[in-house]
Amino acid sequence: MVRNDDAVVFRWIPNTQLNGQVSATAIIANEINAVFAHYGFNGSPDVLCRISANNSFEGIPSQFEAHLLRPPKCG
Repeated sequence: MVRNDDAVVFRWIPNTQLNGQVSATAIIANEINAVFAHYGFNGSPDVLCRISANNSFEGIPSQFEAHLLRPPKCG
C-alpha cells in the first residue's frame, strides 16, 4: 500500500511457506531490499521499531517478524 504522496509503504506477507530452513528475518530482509530497490533507496534505513515472535501450535512452529523503518533520503 502506498499513500498518495508516496510517503508510506506497507507490505504484509501473511502465511508464507518455504521449503527448507528459512528464517523470518531472512524473508523480511529480502522484502525490504526489494522495496528499497524498487524506489531507488540506497544505504541503510533507520529501524524505528522491531518485533519478533516464535510460536508453536500443535507442534507446528511459526515465526513473526515486523519492522518499522525510515528509509535513507533519496537523491
